[in-house]
Amino acid sequence: MANLGLPYTLVRFLPGEQSKEIVRDGYYSVFTLVLVVSSIISIIMFLCADSIAGLLGCSGKMIWILSVILPVECLIGVCIAVLRAFQKINLYAFFIIIKTYGEVALIAYLLLVRKQGLVEVLIASLVIRVVIFIALFILIGFNINICIPRFSQIKEYLLFGLPTVPGNISSWVTNASDRYIIGYFLSTAYVGYYSPGYSLGGIIGMFAMPIGFIMPAVLSELYDTGRISQVKSYMKYTMKYFLLITIPAVFGLSILSKDLLLILSTPDIANNGYLVIPFISLGSLILGVTIIISQVLVLTKKTYISGTSWILTALINLLLNIIFVPRLGITAAAASTLLSYVFSLIFMGYYSLKYMKIDVDWLSIGKCTLAAIVMSVIICIFQGNVILKVVIGVAVYSLVAYLLKVVSPKEFGLLKEMVFTKAS
Repeated sequence: MANLGLPYTLVRFLPGEQSKEIVRDGYYSVFTLVLVVSSIISIIMFLCADSIAGLLGCSGKMIWILSVILPVECLIGVCIAVLRAFQKINLYAFFIIIKTYGEVALIAYLLLVRKQGLVEVLIASLVIRVVIFIALFILIGFNINICIPRFSQIKEYLLFGLPTVPGNISSWVTNASDRYIIGYFLSTAYVGYYSPGYSLGGIIGMFAMPIGFIMPAVLSELYDTGRISQVKSYMKYTMKYFLLITIPAVFGLSILSKDLLLILSTPDIANNGYLVIPFISLGSLILGVTIIISQVLVLTKKTYISGTSWILTALINLLLNIIFVPRLGITAAAASTLLSYVFSLIFMGYYSLKYMKIDVDWLSIGKCTLAAIVMSVIICIFQGNVILKVVIGVAVYSLVAYLLKVVSPKEFGLLKEMVFTKAS
């Protein structure tokens, strides 16, 4: 909430910008506004530390430290957004890895070696973040130089960024509310049955994450420089390659759901939670398709539509959970998530297609589905351990997809260009 959706705004507006002055002013304008807003919230947190600590059942010192972490984390988000905007993926990965593993290492040292408590752990998190922020700020300042912001573009930035804030909150509600409702109407034991299946089915979303990360910057540059045909081509083939991987994954996870949970959890969890996986894995596939299609709304700066979609999606998911979870159990929660994602796809797909026609390779989707069905039959017939079934399934799917010529040699070249080169 504190960053007002502005870091993502930089990812949309900066890639296609030719003027270094506008880039510089845009970055420092967003940086300054986020600093001011996050600092105000930080001060409120600091002053209300005792009340917040009482509500959460923790030490007031922890809230004081968190209030300092908040603006630092927000400013790191702004700096990281600049790396995304200019597709400095190596630098982005470097800083994310240092931040993550540096924090884990320092916390492990404090807890295991120095036998410190949670307050010291939070201080360690703050120290790591401050170091990362200083490094990022110096690096970006060195590349684009420092200036006094004029806020010339800030109105347009806010019109784009603010609608994403309720959308992000609603997305979190969609992803997390089901477990709260299960815990409230059933018990924490059922949350334990539900969560492993949800996490396993959600693996499909792992394939959508790089798409959501890379596409906005790449497509924004192409769109703002008038290369609409390339935008459509990239979206078409991104959709194709995403489904090429995720369609068989959904089939495989659904068929092997109980076997996989038996390996990763307990028989009790596997018997109660295996039906969650087919719904969540299919929902994750639909969510990935929605992310691809919704790039049209990002390019055309219609974020209020995607924000509205996520709010309605969250409300539908919440309502379905409240109605059906007490009656039908945890499988109803998974089905509610799937239905809410279907609504999101229909809603955003309808409005996206109004602004840009997206070519979908239905023949390839049909071939992928056929190959996945053949794979599923072989897996069901084959008697053996799960790992061997997975290996055979991958081999069978790959062979059938190759025989059906799902991907041509020419498309392999385009895939290489999309993955390994920057749009130019």
